[in-house]
Amino acid sequence: MRLPRSVLLVLALLCSGLLVGCESSDERAQRHFLSAMQLLDEGDVDRALVELRNVLKLKNEHKEGRLAYADILYDRGELAESFGQYLRLVEQYPDMLAPRIALSRMALGIDDLEQASLHGRVAGEIAPQDPDVLFINAAIDYFSVTGPEKTVANADRLDQSVAVARDFLKDHPADPIAWRMVIDREIKAENFVDALGLIDTALERLPQTQALYLAKLGVLEKLGRQQEIGALLLAMTEYFPQDEQARTWLLNWYRVQQDVDGAEAFLRRLADAPGATEDQKLAVVQFLRTARSADAARTELDRLIPLNPKSTSFRSMRAVMDFEVGETDQAIAAMTEALSLTDNLEDMSNLKILLARMLETTGDRAAARAQVDEVLSEDKSHVEALKMRADWLIQQDSTDDAIIALRTALDQAARDPGILTLMGQAYERAGDPDLAGERYALAVEASRQAPAESLRYGAFLASAGRVDTAEAVLAEALARTPSNPDLLIAMAQLQLTEEKWEGVDRILTRLRAIQTPEAKLLANEIEAEKLLRQQRSDEAIAFLGNLSSTGEGGSATMAALVQTLLIEGQTETARAMLDERLKSAPDDRVLLVLSGATHEAAGNLEQAQETYQDLFETHPEDVDAARTLYQFLLRHDQESEAATILERALAASPESVSLRLFKAARLEQAQDLDGAIAIYEALYETESFDPVVANNLASLITTHRNDQASLDRAYLIARRLRDMDLPAFQDTYGWIMFRRGDPTGALRHLQAAAQGLPTDPMVQFHLGAAHFALGNRDAARETLVRALDLAGDSPLPQFEEAREYLADLGSE
Repeated sequence: MRLPRSVLLVLALLCSGLLVGCESSDERAQRHFLSAMQLLDEGDVDRALVELRNVLKLKNEHKEGRLAYADILYDRGELAESFGQYLRLVEQYPDMLAPRIALSRMALGIDDLEQASLHGRVAGEIAPQDPDVLFINAAIDYFSVTGPEKTVANADRLDQSVAVARDFLKDHPADPIAWRMVIDREIKAENFVDALGLIDTALERLPQTQALYLAKLGVLEKLGRQQEIGALLLAMTEYFPQDEQARTWLLNWYRVQQDVDGAEAFLRRLADAPGATEDQKLAVVQFLRTARSADAARTELDRLIPLNPKSTSFRSMRAVMDFEVGETDQAIAAMTEALSLTDNLEDMSNLKILLARMLETTGDRAAARAQVDEVLSEDKSHVEALKMRADWLIQQDSTDDAIIALRTALDQAARDPGILTLMGQAYERAGDPDLAGERYALAVEASRQAPAESLRYGAFLASAGRVDTAEAVLAEALARTPSNPDLLIAMAQLQLTEEKWEGVDRILTRLRAIQTPEAKLLANEIEAEKLLRQQRSDEAIAFLGNLSSTGEGGSATMAALVQTLLIEGQTETARAMLDERLKSAPDDRVLLVLSGATHEAAGNLEQAQETYQDLFETHPEDVDAARTLYQFLLRHDQESEAATILERALAASPESVSLRLFKAARLEQAQDLDGAIAIYEALYETESFDPVVANNLASLITTHRNDQASLDRAYLIARRLRDMDLPAFQDTYGWIMFRRGDPTGALRHLQAAAQGLPTDPMVQFHLGAAHFALGNRDAARETLVRALDLAGDSPLPQFEEAREYLADLGSE
């Protein structure tokens, strides 16, 4: 209980030493205190605080001075410091009532029941009949009863405490704790209409109390009063302009109501207000981009740029949007111009990073690196620059240097999901899956279960066989963004693989509830895959056929239907259906590929080849068409024709990964190993995260080159393959270990590879060589003989080496 200021002044006068001729420090303290009280009466709080600080400097134990000082701090909202002052008072004067009550109230305000009880119970011993003390202890009793289920005894305790609060409100109509109790009781009893009335009454007394608005929001949601929710959220954004959460809730409400106009009007009101920031203006642009169109966002930027000619934010966003639609030269020029408009180091650095990303996307990595180097030369801790440099270092297999750069970035932004993700990729590339998994998990946590980070970690876990954990990660992400199609598809794929049909059905329900054409299409594809996995072919055919006939299915639906019909031997049905569809869409490439496949399945090879050939001739730049024809020709022993098609396709699409892989395989088969390695080296420049590219390059290097530098490079490339449970990967990593002088460590990997690839002569030779090096004579002989039997008359030098090993084994 606070002492009235008039009482404090009387006490001060009674205790003053004015009759003494010479002032002591106590007397000077008292004089400053009297001055402080006078200033408070005059409303000059700032000068009063100065005087009270002088009081406490002169006399640390001045009771009334410290109490007045603590009260003023509390009224000004400086709660942490006022709490400390009240604590000092109860340490100096344990039986003083007012600070005990203040401390209990403050502790209740932050739900610290332990502190509230500590001081409230002492206050009860000091003044058991004091109205403030009775109320505070009733509040402590009320909030001590927790849990969603209330027993009868607990309900009685709650009602008794609330009765005290109601009485207290009669004399203290603006007490926030009392209002919180009576409102909370009605909500817990699900008397939502009564609770709403109490909240409105409380807001009349306490119009700036944010907790009351939040309570009202919750009650309105329970009552389903959507329009009132919108009005309340709008009021909250006006009363609490710094509350970003309220703005987010209001925008989400507009989206749920499909009120795009209302959302835009709200954002424009914020952006057009005096003193509005660039971020608030950019929020309008971002909204238009997602809710209207990219053109609407560009139009808004075109309006803002002339009004803010020195701003780089609007120009840079316009450049980014131009870049995204393919206007790369124009975008790079605009970003360069934006750079020339500022001399602010931070703005320049951020613009250079945006420019670097553009340059890298266009393939000019050297220029991109130059921009990043400039940024880091001026600011060695620039987070985005360090992230870009680390990404490049990872791609170069310089994982140790990448991790050093990322740790520097992490010092500046400890919760940046991008940094943590890159660290995960670095550790994964270095062959340390445990540390990689830890960083991916931290990225998910830091991003608050964002879709991208959750999908990446889920895929990592699933690839390691930890499917249940992957499902848990995706489930947490879906709890935050329940309608994200990528998350729903990933979860469905996991559950399809595990044959968790009920889970798949739940995903289908959620997808169809989204009610967009894209979501409906995805749901149909998952439904079809479920039927096929359950071997319910007739139902799958009926389902897919219905989708196809009603136009609800896309190309994936048609492909699945044709494939199912062919598997079931219903070739004529597939043929008739395709012919009918081709009448209305004769140039549809998907239909033409399916038509060729159907001819091939029926044994009509000339018609199949003619279909594939016509498609390729019409669209030589279509990689899928080229690949389909090339593989058909190989399947039917037309080697030279296949080679010609591959060269023509590469001329039309020289950057195609799949076509270059075909070319590398042909060169390897022709014993042009340097040519094959050159293709894989070029692929590795842009596809270094692809484990197949990494495996094939490391395998070729290790198998066909002997210098130490090549072996070391192969090891750096292949480290990530160490724990991947694929026989080809195990063979590559094991053989590298063997070539680097560790046959013992190699043996486990080579045994797994040989078991998984029992008909591959090179894999058997690798295992035999390891057994030979370790002195496992019988195992070496058996494996090497098998390798030679499988190799036949292969001219590769490894098999001549196998014969030499066998000769050594046979002569002993």
